[in-house]
Amino acid sequence: MEMTTTQTTAEGSTLTVNGTTLRIETSSGKQVTCWLHHVTTESTRPGYRALGAILLDTESADWLDAHIRDLQRVERDRAATPEATERRRIHILYNRAERLLDNPGEYFDALSRADEALTAWQEAYPQAAADEEREQRADQADALRSLALGALTYDADGSLNAADQQQRHDELMAQAKKIAS
Repeated sequence: MEMTTTQTTAEGSTLTVNGTTLRIETSSGKQVTCWLHHVTTESTRPGYRALGAILLDTESADWLDAHIRDLQRVERDRAATPEATERRRIHILYNRAERLLDNPGEYFDALSRADEALTAWQEAYPQAAADEEREQRADQADALRSLALGALTYDADGSLNAADQQQRHDELMAQAKKIAS
């Protein structure tokens, strides 16, 4: 993943990065810091960029900047390990296989190579594989908890009463608890 970050501290100015223009104005008269993030990953289509903008007062911006540097340092340290390097290579194999989905003969061959590489990685690095599985389970449990909260308020056709919604919520929470443990 490649991320280009541009930072400016100005009020009433215009910032242009990679053809994207952002006008910075505040009603409070406070000085603000703006970051424009252009993120490009291998899984995105060529030429596609995700853009995000964050506008903060200077004190919060300094805190966020330090926090981002800490997270980047941790990620850089984590990415430097042999198991992470190998796992990234396997991820690329799966992405290549996915791009061949319209060609079944090539797709299944590429998918088979990626599956074999993943199995070998799991045997070579059991702790990293267990950590990855734990993270995946935690993500699944979080997704189920989010669905459970939505179940309390969502009723597409008006046919569910509060008891039905609560029952669906409880079922989803039980599934999340089971997956998380």
